Order: sequence, then C-alpha cells, then structure tokens
Amino acid sequence: MTSICKSIAIGFVLLLFASNSCTNKTKTSQASNLDIVYFEEFDTSILKSLKLDIKKFYGINTNSVKYDKLPISTYYSPRNRYRADSLIKYLNLHKKQSNNLVLGLCTKDISVSIHKAKDWGVFGFGYCPGNSCIVSSFRLKKDSKPGYYSRIKNVVLHELGHNLGLTHCQDTTCLMVDAKGKMSSIEGENRKLCLNCQQYLNGN
Repeated sequence: MTSICKSIAIGFVLLLFASNSCTNKTKTSQASNLDIVYFEEFDTSILKSLKLDIKKFYGINTNSVKYDKLPISTYYSPRNRYRADSLIKYLNLHKKQSNNLVLGLCTKDISVSIHKAKDWGVFGFGYCPGNSCIVSSFRLKKDSKPGYYSRIKNVVLHELGHNLGLTHCQDTTCLMVDAKGKMSSIEGENRKLCLNCQQYLNGN
C-alpha cells in the first residue's frame, strides 16, 4: 500500500508495511522554529544534544522546551497505551505560535490506527505534511542495547521529515526508510537523507 502524503499519518510502525517512494506530492514550507514538549519521566539529559542535532540536520531552531503531563484523554486503557494521534492534537493546541513545529517526547507506549488495525504500536508518529509529531522511547530499548540516543535522534529526525513533507523512502540507506518493525532501520549514528529526499527539502 502506498501512502498519500497529504492527510495520511505516517509513523515508524512496528508491523510490516510497504515502503513509500521518494516522490513527494505535497510540499510544506520549511519551518524555522520548533517547540519541544517532554512528558513525565522523559530523560532530559539528552535534550541539549537533540536540539543541536535538529538544528544541524534541518536548520530548525528550538524555540522553547517545556514539561507537561501526559493528558489522560489520550490514554487507551485496553492496551495500556497512549494514542499518538490524540497526543498530536494536544500538542497542536499548546504550541506557542501557529507556524511553529511541535515535537512531543515521552516514555510511554504509543499507538495508532492504520492499515485496518485499530491499535498498532509505533516508535514515533507524524503527519505528512504537518506541524506536530510525537516520539516515544518505550520501544527503543534504552537499558538492553547500546545506541539509545542515536535511535531517539533518528526517529525524531524521521518524524520531523514527515512534517516537512517527506514520505517513506525506498532507499534503504535513507533516514526516511520505513522501519518495518526492525530496530536495524533506526540504528546508526550518522544516518542521512538520500539525494532525492534532500533535493526535495531544498526545493529542487
């Protein structure tokens, strides 16, 4: 199944999906500012490095960072998860300026309804294009496998790429490749965009 860039939410899903092409149909304007909202229990020691990596990768400044509690309205009790789409709506309502991007960071399991499944767990989730995304550390195995920060960073950059209009890419070396449930797809300290995706962001 090929996702349409506009209006369909694309996340790092944990089940097997078909990869999308680098051909992007809808261009969103390059954002210059990012609000970060970290929810309870998130490891704040990585925020400084994450802000610098976002700036280096996309040229986006972090406008603000703040703490918040996970809203109970986003909780899905049958699976003990939080709904990613509801969290994105919450983030949109609480950003400082309408044209800012918003990144939410949490430690709880998050999920979406996609591909006829009501509740699929994801690493992160962002609309393509859009102005908000959510990333969870829950499935990134902080304690059991090295490279935790690189995985967090790569998922954040991937979801922000969706917000900026990038769909999943067929190039397996590209940061925008569909994870397909594989931790290996988000490994690597220096993952980059392929030439096609980079040219798209550059407006070429």
